[in-house]
Amino acid sequence: MDFLGLMKKRRSIRKFKQEAIPKEGLLNLIEPACFAHSLCNRQSLRFWIVMDPQRADFIYQHSSLGSVSDGEGGLTTEKFAPPSYIAISTLGEPGNADFADAGAAFQNMAIMSMEMNLGLFWIHAFSEKIIKSFLNLPEEQTIMAIIAVGRPAENPVAINIDPTEVNQFFDSKEKFQKVPKLKTKYLINWR
Repeated sequence: MDFLGLMKKRRSIRKFKQEAIPKEGLLNLIEPACFAHSLCNRQSLRFWIVMDPQRADFIYQHSSLGSVSDGEGGLTTEKFAPPSYIAISTLGEPGNADFADAGAAFQNMAIMSMEMNLGLFWIHAFSEKIIKSFLNLPEEQTIMAIIAVGRPAENPVAINIDPTEVNQFFDSKEKFQKVPKLKTKYLINWR
């Protein structure tokens, strides 16, 4: 598959199979993140891998992923929760460069996840202090993002739309999400 085709296929996954990901697989996912852009090559990001089912459940319960609805009554730990997480942290209060570096690291992981038949979801809202304490992270580290990792239990697809189109985000017959993406011509300006 060409690179643009790969990018069009990559989607965020919110429903996961209840299948453990081996340690080696998670390490293979992290390695490309370590080669991502890093402002001035600071390499300030740290990756905390969570595989233990009880710890994974704790993160699920203290993050927005636990309250995402799939149109059928919401996600449940038993049915769709991810088996693994990667917490991304940095030293001290994160700045714009840290978030840019985390985004680049996530994008590399997302591309690698396609090769590994894994799904990822960037969790944007979570109880940072509670999770940090539970995982016993060093006081000087700040969790910036938590990435859910697992085998996809859904197949969302991107569709190109015009801004005026009415969007359907879920096809009840096919049981997959439609992820609307504005056509490129609506996102660029020529000067």
